[in-house]
Amino acid sequence: MSSTDQQTPEAERQALDKARLELEIARLRLEIKGDHRRWKAEFMLKAIALTGTIAGSTIAWIVQQVTRCGG
Repeated sequence: MSSTDQQTPEAERQALDKARLELEIARLRLEIKGDHRRWKAEFMLKAIALTGTIAGSTIAWIVQQVTRCGG
């Protein structure tokens, strides 16, 4: 058995391990990208809800002040 025959299975195993690692890295990158998009969407929805709450409270306060003053 020559030295090349002995190294071939090891080289193949290393190539498979490398391919698995590259796929895992690609999967993690996609997962991170998806998490970032999800976080951004949740943040925007919460910001819109908070803005609506503040605007609603301000309008209610103004109406209350106007009605108190006999407007």
